[in-house]
Amino acid sequence: MVLQLDDHKNLGAPGSTSYLPQVSGSLLHRARMQDDNDHLLNDALRYAIYAYAARWLPLRSAYRKSSGHEMPEHQNHEQDVRICLWNQAKQAIFPALTQASYRSILALMLFTISEAPSESFDAGFLQLCNQALFGHLSTLRAPMTWRVRTWQCTVSSNSPVHDPCQTSNIVYGHTEKYNEVDKSERDNLFWLCVISSCSRGLLQQLPALILPLNSGDEKIWSSIRQRTEIFHQSFANLKGSHDPLPPGVAEVVLQHATACKTMYFAVINQLCDSLFYHKLLPVEETAQAVLEESHRFHEVFDHLLGMCARDYIYLSTECRLNYGKLNYFPS
Repeated sequence: MVLQLDDHKNLGAPGSTSYLPQVSGSLLHRARMQDDNDHLLNDALRYAIYAYAARWLPLRSAYRKSSGHEMPEHQNHEQDVRICLWNQAKQAIFPALTQASYRSILALMLFTISEAPSESFDAGFLQLCNQALFGHLSTLRAPMTWRVRTWQCTVSSNSPVHDPCQTSNIVYGHTEKYNEVDKSERDNLFWLCVISSCSRGLLQQLPALILPLNSGDEKIWSSIRQRTEIFHQSFANLKGSHDPLPPGVAEVVLQHATACKTMYFAVINQLCDSLFYHKLLPVEETAQAVLEESHRFHEVFDHLLGMCARDYIYLSTECRLNYGKLNYFPS
């Protein structure tokens, strides 16, 4: 997904060959630079995936003896592998800090939620990664991007300028055009960043970076409230039902419940921000918003999530994972 979005972003960008002056060797040089940047971003994403997935690697079977007893040296080997993967990811993540791309966003997101070794934990560096992540997201989702186009002109023979080839840079606004598939993928990545921002704010007690103040209402929360109301009207008749939830219905329930609970966490973050940090919104207003979203979530989804818990063994693997993630934070 992110590779496809980056390919679309780079198509016709200033770094592409169509925007370069036709000077001998410049096309090849710029193409090599682009290849080097792609290689660095690919490495950053690949090592971030390794570091994030290290917690699930089947290391115990490789380092245990046939007796199955856990030995201290085996546990040390397991931890050494995880530390090595995390350190590699940290070294490879630096290009993602400065280059706004969708690969950078995904790499930074995975790196910041990876299990960091205690001796190498650096809260300041992780905060820098979070700020870079949300900065890239704002840049890439901007309705208009500023670009520099390089033009080349030939100077007449009687010109006092000795260089026969002159170039000039023109700054212009460019509006990206996406097809429906790319637009959907951009929205999916944005939603992942919203979930990451809300959970990060709750776990680390930090102010929101991606949807500060009331900006989330216009961008996403008002739409979720409308969808939740439509969902409630459509599925209210399931309340009190003793029949097992069909797999498709359970999936829809968990999707809407996740969106509504993320919105609930967002207003909790706003309340914490009003109490402890910027205090730009009145505490009474944010506290009332928390009560309203709490009431909305429990009224609409409590009985449906209870049915999911009742029918847990009948749910698909994906629904089980979504149910577990949804209940990771108490509501």
